[in-house]
Amino acid sequence: MASRSAQLLDSRVPDFAFFLASTHNTFPMKANPRLVAVVTLCELAKTRQPVSTLFDRVELQAGLGRKDRQLAMKIVYGVLRNRDYLDRLLE
Repeated sequence: MASRSAQLLDSRVPDFAFFLASTHNTFPMKANPRLVAVVTLCELAKTRQPVSTLFDRVELQAGLGRKDRQLAMKIVYGVLRNRDYLDRLLE
């Protein structure tokens, strides 16, 4: 069964993020670390591939700089590390 945060992510994040991640070689807008984190987390909820593989693919498409890449990675791993806590908050 999917976690509560994954269910909310599926219901509240538009397919736009999945569209970006799956059909474009580059982001159609200026990518920022937060968008990269959201796309990575959405892809993770849908595909269950290793997070490092997904993050590398999405980040490569976005073309972030070093500091932006670090911020996006901190956001993704922070959400994953605190998933149980976030789920409890959403219940």
